[in-house]
Amino acid sequence: MRNSTCRLFGAGWDNTVFLIDERLAFRFPRRELAVELLKFECAVLPAISGSLPLAVPAPTHLGSPTHDFPWPFAGYPLIPGRTADRARLDDAQRTALAPALGRFLRALHDQPPPAGTPEDRRRRVDLSYRVPKVVEQLKAAAEAGWTNDRRPFDELLDAAPVDWTPATDVLVHGDLYSRHLLVDEQTRACGVIDWGDVHRGDPAIDLALAEGLLPPTGRAAFYAAYGDVAPGRRWVARFRALHHALALQAYASDIEDGALLDEARRSLELLAEP
Repeated sequence: MRNSTCRLFGAGWDNTVFLIDERLAFRFPRRELAVELLKFECAVLPAISGSLPLAVPAPTHLGSPTHDFPWPFAGYPLIPGRTADRARLDDAQRTALAPALGRFLRALHDQPPPAGTPEDRRRRVDLSYRVPKVVEQLKAAAEAGWTNDRRPFDELLDAAPVDWTPATDVLVHGDLYSRHLLVDEQTRACGVIDWGDVHRGDPAIDLALAEGLLPPTGRAAFYAAYGDVAPGRRWVARFRALHHALALQAYASDIEDGALLDEARRSLELLAEP
């Protein structure tokens, strides 16, 4: 691209993103595991990007491995906005997001999974596998001085549904939290990014966004827009949000990302509320 500009735009667990001419975002896998995720994303997004109430990226450029870079990569038109963790939202702004988020997830979960959508291979809401991990996370957080009062979280774990069987056929984003939600200058929801974890699974995986991002009044508005959710699924969504917030707190602390760390801590505060 002669006379084009290129700058580092961001980096996460799986990808590094460069911005070309302030209009095209190119995602490059950072590890081999992310290559398969990028392939899934590029297969699914073109089929759904025009049928959702918030903007989602659709790849327009696909790159092949070369001697300079060993894995495939992809480019997408930039969706204007900033990630919600960088917006430092107050509770009123969080609550205002709720109806749009509820409508978005209702529309997503009603979409038939496109051909090639993978199943959940990571046991995201397998409670027999995940609950012990959260117990260890809580122990580590307490030892690090990050969690002063475990009682609300222990009470949550004690209320685990004993007969939970996750759905396996719903189209889900798979990793929906503040860093993958875009807001505009008025802090209105305007896009959802980073679809590498898209799969056929259980809605609770995405409903965790409402539990970890919104205060109680916002959750009520979210579910009014989304529709009824069985109590067991609501519990799993809350559990998923706790699992993710604890992991995010450790990750943000490790990379010294203050805004992300503040968001993880706020999520834990919100999850401690009834």
